[in-house]
Amino acid sequence: MTSMIKQKKHKKLKNKIMKNRIHYLFPIPLYESKIDITEKVLNFTENAKYIRMFLENGFYTENKYILEDENLKELKNNIMEKVDDFVYNILKISKKQKFNLENSWINKHMTNDWAQKHSHSNSILSGVYYIKTNENSGNICFHKDKNYINLFYPSINFTYEEETIINCSSLQFQPKEGTLLIFPSHLSHSVLTNINTNIRYSLAFNLFVKGKFGELETSLELK
Repeated sequence: MTSMIKQKKHKKLKNKIMKNRIHYLFPIPLYESKIDITEKVLNFTENAKYIRMFLENGFYTENKYILEDENLKELKNNIMEKVDDFVYNILKISKKQKFNLENSWINKHMTNDWAQKHSHSNSILSGVYYIKTNENSGNICFHKDKNYINLFYPSINFTYEEETIINCSSLQFQPKEGTLLIFPSHLSHSVLTNINTNIRYSLAFNLFVKGKFGELETSLELK
C-alpha cells in the first residue's frame, strides 16, 4: 500500500514537472568544437603579412584565402570535418548538397583593438577558429537581429530582473585557444576590446553551398 502511494506521488510530481517544461522553438544553432593548436599553425600565423583594417580597429592578412596555403592544409581539413559534422550530423542536411570553403583570413588584434557589429554576406555559414588568445583579449558577442522575434515585439520595452537565454538581446563567449565556432552567416556578431597586452589571433572563414535544391518548378541547382 505504501509503495502505491509513493508511485502516485511520484506520478503527480512528474506531471507537475512536465507542465512547467520550457521548449526552445526555432533556435539559432551555434556549433562549438575544438581543434588543437600546432606549432606550425602558430608560427605561420605570427609571421603572416597583415594590413590595418579601414576602421583602424585591427589587422587582417593580405591573403583572404589563407586556408588554401599549404602550411594550413591540415587545419583546413580538420575544419571541414567539423563543418560536415555540423551540417550533416546535427542539422541533417542532405549529403547531396555540399559546402565549399569560399574565403578565409586571420585577424590580429593588438591592445585596444576590437570588431564592430557585423554579419557576413555572400555566404551561408561562417566560422572563427581561435589560434592565440588570453584573458580579456576580447569576447565574441552574438546579437539578436531586430527581425528575429523570439519573445516580444519591441513595441514594449520590458525590464527584466535577470538576463536569461530567452530574454537577452546578445550573448558573449570567451574565446579559448583551439576553439572553433560555426554559425549561420546572417547572425550578427562583434568582438569586445582587447584590454590585454598580448596579441590575439583568430581565423575567420565563410562557406557557400552547391547542389540541387527543391523539386519540380521550384528546383534550383548551384554548381
